[in-house]
Amino acid sequence: MAQVRILARTNRDEFFGRDVELRQIVRQASHVGDARGLILMAAPGAGTSELLRQSYDQLFARRGDPVPIYFAFRLNGATASEIACGFFQIFLKQYIA
Repeated sequence: MAQVRILARTNRDEFFGRDVELRQIVRQASHVGDARGLILMAAPGAGTSELLRQSYDQLFARRGDPVPIYFAFRLNGATASEIACGFFQIFLKQYIA
């Protein structure tokens, strides 16, 4: 069965070369009581945003803890209050879903 895309822009079977990183992100996020974080650093255009969207889709499909929340900052000159309002709206939509 093919995984349904929610945030990902690429089908899972067409997203290749990052399986190790994808598994690591999903595994790290699945450790609910773990206080450790995960920092991703990559050059612009390296596909990190799509990697995070693919991770979100996998975690969302599990329908359990943790509840994945995806928020991307935009370079459009938004004020701090606009960013906060945007995050809150996205947070509510994703949490309720």
